[in-house]
Amino acid sequence: MTQAPVNYGKTPKGKSALDQRSAALPPRLRPLLLLVDGTKTTAQLEALMGQIGMDTKAIAELEALGFIALGAPPSSEATIKRAQADDDDRTVRVSSNAIDRFLHAKRFMTQALKEAGVTAESGIATQIEQAVDMTQLTQAYDGFVALIEARRGAEAPAVIAKLRAFLH
Repeated sequence: MTQAPVNYGKTPKGKSALDQRSAALPPRLRPLLLLVDGTKTTAQLEALMGQIGMDTKAIAELEALGFIALGAPPSSEATIKRAQADDDDRTVRVSSNAIDRFLHAKRFMTQALKEAGVTAESGIATQIEQAVDMTQLTQAYDGFVALIEARRGAEAPAVIAKLRAFLH
């Protein structure tokens, strides 16, 4: 009796990244993540990747980032919502992966400025949006802190502490 092949499926993190257009998901990997459905074999995915001009290493990259896993069970919307409900304003999940930390910090800074009423046209918001690495992002830190302290008042220390967790 032959065993059915184990296929890649989206993890809850993968489904959430697609649903929320997460900055943690590199844009070049999004098309591949959309193709992963738990029913296609690795060979089928690799053939499709060739058709869209992707290297076969992209599957390993999605797996390393935690967006897909071999034999990942289907993840329902309830599972994702439950995981999000466990987080509150004090929860900081910091990845050991430098790219993930950068993307999380960038997304966090952008969202915090937006919540503070800072427009996308501000110099600091533009600097954060254009940052392509952690060095550029940390260069915007002082301006970010000044804006958050001015606009968020008593909430500022908690926001700044969360950002520091991502940056270090």
